[in-house]
Amino acid sequence: MRSTRRRPTARANSLLAVSLLVASLLTAASLAGCQRAAATPLFALAGSLRSCAEPSQPLGQLPASVRQRALTRAADALWYWNQADGSLVRSDLTGLEQARWPLPAGAAWLQGNSLLARAETFADGQGFEFALYRLEPATGPRRLAEWYLDCFPSDLCFLADGSVLLAGADQADRWQRLYRLSGDGRRQDLGHLPRQAGFVRLVPLGERLLVFESGSQKAKGDLTIHLLEPGQSLAEAANLTLALPADALCWYGYGFTWQADAYLPFARADGSIGLARWNPATGQLGILADCGGVYLPLGASSQDSAYYYLAFDYYQDPTRYRLARIDAAGLGFQALE
Repeated sequence: MRSTRRRPTARANSLLAVSLLVASLLTAASLAGCQRAAATPLFALAGSLRSCAEPSQPLGQLPASVRQRALTRAADALWYWNQADGSLVRSDLTGLEQARWPLPAGAAWLQGNSLLARAETFADGQGFEFALYRLEPATGPRRLAEWYLDCFPSDLCFLADGSVLLAGADQADRWQRLYRLSGDGRRQDLGHLPRQAGFVRLVPLGERLLVFESGSQKAKGDLTIHLLEPGQSLAEAANLTLALPADALCWYGYGFTWQADAYLPFARADGSIGLARWNPATGQLGILADCGGVYLPLGASSQDSAYYYLAFDYYQDPTRYRLARIDAAGLGFQALE
C-alpha cells in the first residue's frame, strides 16, 4: 500500500519559500573532470528562458511549472520536464516545442542526456521509487534502472559515466544519506551523516567530492566539509574546517567548482552571505565578502571566462533575484527584471 508523505521543511529555506520558479541548464558538474564551459549559460526565471549574456534578456517562454534543475541543454536541443502535466518535452533553444513524451513523476532532474525521476508517493517500508533514464533525441526517455530509496533528495550530480550521486534525508529525519546509482541497476551506499538542521550539498572537485550541510536558517551550525577521495565513503572522508571569518555561522546555499577552486557560501552574523574560494590542492583560501546568496549555480562561459550563478537571499529581499558573475575582476551583479 502506498501513501503520499510530504516532508515538513523550514519556511526560511529559500528553495521552497520563494514563489518564482527557477531552472538551470548547467548545474551539475562531472566528477570525471572540471565543469565544461558553455558558450553562454542559459536559465529560466518565472517562465522566461534567459541567457547569461549581459544584459540578460528573455529568449522565449517555458511553462511556469518547469522547476529548477528540471531542464537541460543537449547539443542544439532543450529538454525539460513539465510538472503540471507530467511530460518530457524536447524544444529548440527558444523553447519552441519539437516533441513530447509522457513521464509521470513527482519530481525530475536533468543534465545532458540523463534524467532522474522520483515518484510522487512514498511506499511504506520501501521509500520513493527513483528511475534513471537516458534521453534519446528521436525516441525520448529510455528507462535504464529503478530503485526504492528512503531518501528525500537535497542535492544530486550526474557523472560522466551516466551514473548519479544522490543525497538526502531519510523519512525518520535521522540520517542524511549518500548513494551512487548506475544505469546497469547497481546501487552503492556511500554512507550517512547525522541529520541536523540543514540540507546536504555536493560539490564535485575533479575525481573527488566535497560534501557539506547547508543550514535552513542563518544560525550557528556545522562548518565542517567532508572531502571524499575516489572510491571512498563518507565514513572514510577527510573532515576539514576552513579558516573562515570569526562571524561565520553556517554553510548556506549551493556550492560549485570553477577553475580548480571550490566556492562555498556561508551565512555571517551581520545577515550577509560570504563566499569562500578554496583550492584543495594548495589549501589557499579567499573570501568574497557578500555574494548575495548562491541560489542556483548556472555554469561557466567560454566566451568571457566567467562563472555565473543566480543570487537570491530570502532574508534580505524575498522578491529580488540577481545574476551574479565571477571573473578575474571579482564579483558583480546584474538586476533581473
